[in-house]
Amino acid sequence: METIKKLLGERSKCLFFDADKNISNNCGWIGGNAPQYFDDKVSLVNTENVEYAFYLSIENPINPGNAISVFIPKDYDILFDNPVYPNCLIKVFEHKICDESINSIFQSRGWDPGGDWSMTKHYLHFTEEVEEIIIDRQYSDEFDETKDEIKGSLIKFGGKPVLIQNEKYYSEELLKNGYDFVFQIDEQCYPDGLVEGNYPFSFGGLYVYGKISEKSVTNIIAGYLQYS
Repeated sequence: METIKKLLGERSKCLFFDADKNISNNCGWIGGNAPQYFDDKVSLVNTENVEYAFYLSIENPINPGNAISVFIPKDYDILFDNPVYPNCLIKVFEHKICDESINSIFQSRGWDPGGDWSMTKHYLHFTEEVEEIIIDRQYSDEFDETKDEIKGSLIKFGGKPVLIQNEKYYSEELLKNGYDFVFQIDEQCYPDGLVEGNYPFSFGGLYVYGKISEKSVTNIIAGYLQYS
């Protein structure tokens, strides 16, 4: 309860996670195969019209024993035509922690009009808990001059979202329906060698929301996708 309060209530703290090829403080993975949990749940992930690729699975820091897994449409057009709740097609599941499957049906590769992308499995690891600092993530000369002084991470859990575009329409329906920010994934912080080809989110970010109470977070979903 104290962790939820700091991260998602007061939003005074946030947790940083990054990726590395080596196992270090391993708490999940990005790329590779989906967790074993999905071996018999292909129809839960894929639909008649949309085929999905596994993206990442990370241990839920506020619900020990559970993991959060993310799947994204392989087709770029479908992905970017539906980037915002309630139409966002990215799928997020919470489930019991389990090992990576040997089944490659959700292998981490997709396609787009400009060429293929694929991901080499990297392990996710906790880096640090930090005081919440809000920074507008802008792609400008001014931002570039200060980027070495700005703390960033592949996954920022808790605190407030660091947005690429700060328009209300991204979150207004989510907030209206009782959802609030849980964590984000920032492609700017991919390690070298993780992705081959175009970035899945076009050098952008995924923002994940849920229904937050004093004791728990439920109904974790993909809120919206932003990209430069």
